[in-house]
Amino acid sequence: MLAFFVSRTWGVLAALVLAFSVAAWRRAAPWREPALLLVAGAFLLAPAMEKQGGGWNYLLPAVPAAAIAVGRLLGDREGEPPGAARPGLVSALIAALALAIAATRPFPLPTPADRAAAAVLYDFVRSFVRDHGGPILVSRPDLAYFLVHQQVEIEGTSYAHLAARHLPGTDGALARLR
Repeated sequence: MLAFFVSRTWGVLAALVLAFSVAAWRRAAPWREPALLLVAGAFLLAPAMEKQGGGWNYLLPAVPAAAIAVGRLLGDREGEPPGAARPGLVSALIAALALAIAATRPFPLPTPADRAAAAVLYDFVRSFVRDHGGPILVSRPDLAYFLVHQQVEIEGTSYAHLAARHLPGTDGALARLR
């Protein structure tokens, strides 16, 4: 998961390493930059929080935190003459980096095969409820609930763990399904 994330955001992370190096060269004590804690926190927390791909969501705050850290590390520092690092240049660097990443990374859109698979699944859900009645219980995708006009009963990645511990609310979901 971490390797996949780094492969997709390497440009921002490389800019952070460069900014940290420049700040260290300027004797600006870059390790004191508070935004670095946000970046480190995302990387340290994500593996513990990953559940069926959720780790990506927990890592995403590292990207804007890294961009903030880059700007702050390369920006004016206390005790330096104003304009020593030219904030406009730093902003342009970050914008150019964001544009390069956006231009070189495809945004995942459903393929025709994805659409066909979804159509089969959702047609099955609709026909099952039409023929046998509801309610349904699905862990993913949640859209199935909306297609049959049913309240969402569970969040797919954690329900089994919650029900196994008999936490409040899980018995109610099972009773409504029965």
